[in-house]
Amino acid sequence: MIAPDTVPVEQKYQEPLCTQYLSSYSPNLPPTITAGIMILIKIISFHDAKKFIDFDVLVVIASAFGIGKAIENSGIADLIATNLINSLEFAGIIGIIAGLFFITNIYILIFFRQSL
Repeated sequence: MIAPDTVPVEQKYQEPLCTQYLSSYSPNLPPTITAGIMILIKIISFHDAKKFIDFDVLVVIASAFGIGKAIENSGIADLIATNLINSLEFAGIIGIIAGLFFITNIYILIFFRQSL
C-alpha cells in the first residue's frame, strides 16, 4: 500500500467527467437552448418571448458588471473591504455582515438612483 504522502497530486483528485466537459460552457447556454427549442416547436411565439424579456433590467445588470470590474481594477474594492473589516472587527462576524449590508445599500442608492 502506498502512503498518502507519496501519491502524486494528479492521482489524489480527478474531476468528474461531466465537470470536465461542462466547465468550458457558459451557464447561459442551457436556458438559451431551451428557449430556442420552445420557440422552434411553437410552445411560445418569438413575439411573446421577446415581450417577456425586461431589457431595462438586463442593462442595469450589464452596467453593474462593468462598474464592479472597474472598482476591482482600480483597487477601491480592496481598500473598502480592508477598512470595513478593520473598523468592524470588534463587532464580530455579525457586525461585518451588517456593515457589508449597509455599504451595499448605499452603493445601490448612489449608482442606480434613477432606476429605483
